[in-house]
Amino acid sequence: MIWLTWRQHRVRILVTIGLVVAYGIFLLVDGLANGRVVADALVNPTFQGPWPSVPEDVTNRVLQTRQVIGYVGLVPALIGMFWGAPVISREFELGTQRMAWTQSVSRLRWLTTKLSTLSVLAAVVGLAIGAITSTWVDVYQGTSLGQRFSSGSLFGASGIVPMAWCAAGFLIGAAAGAFTRKMLPAMAMALAVLLGFVVLLNGFAREYYAAPERVVSEIGDLTGIARDEISVETTYTGPDGREIDTTEFRTNGVCADVVGSSRDCFANAGYRKVDYVHSADRYWRFQLTETGLLLLVGLGAAGYAVRRTIRHNA
Repeated sequence: MIWLTWRQHRVRILVTIGLVVAYGIFLLVDGLANGRVVADALVNPTFQGPWPSVPEDVTNRVLQTRQVIGYVGLVPALIGMFWGAPVISREFELGTQRMAWTQSVSRLRWLTTKLSTLSVLAAVVGLAIGAITSTWVDVYQGTSLGQRFSSGSLFGASGIVPMAWCAAGFLIGAAAGAFTRKMLPAMAMALAVLLGFVVLLNGFAREYYAAPERVVSEIGDLTGIARDEISVETTYTGPDGREIDTTEFRTNGVCADVVGSSRDCFANAGYRKVDYVHSADRYWRFQLTETGLLLLVGLGAAGYAVRRTIRHNA
């Protein structure tokens, strides 16, 4: 069954491996081209804000590379569409499941072998992407270009999260195929569901993986706050210690008549800034949390695919 699975899906697998290799070569060339300049900036730093200054041309090239990395977030959706969706739906569409399930291989073994083999391969693809991206980001650690926690695209493409995304993407695609039993509708459904998960986790859910830290600082003082962080909310405390939101702070009229900077006026009046943030040392905690969530979703999708397919009358 494993050999049969490989023969049926080898073209998709080899194309995916080729794309991952090309991605690795691209980031390797970029890292080698900029690594020496970044290392020099760290050894002999001149500071721009809290970070060592990196030449503008290098910064521009890295930002362009980060745009390319952002497209890596589409890989799980593509795996769901082209690996996952056809694995069951194509058999139903062509009617070949009747032959497969009347041989010595049981329906359950046929399903579990295909789903487990391909989901493991998808996970390996994700691990390779995560390792490649993490190695590239490490070149820029210590500069503003190495912020892999606060950047949604770098967080999702580094560490172990891509492994979970790719495995879950495949299993969601397989579940869509079991539901529709038609390949094109299954591909469309897999794409829609996976893009929905991307928006949900990247745009809304990630900041709720843990309770944020409360950081109190002087108004206008950024020196005590790390830049590579996820900002959840900003509020202020008044002279009485009561916490007020940004709108109330801006409309309270305090220091409105001050000419120039009003920072000293607010400080003398007893106001302080309060930031609720997730600092960069929570990177692995968030990686493990998101990985766990995605694997649970993938297991649920696999269970649905197996149950619906087994109950179908061949």
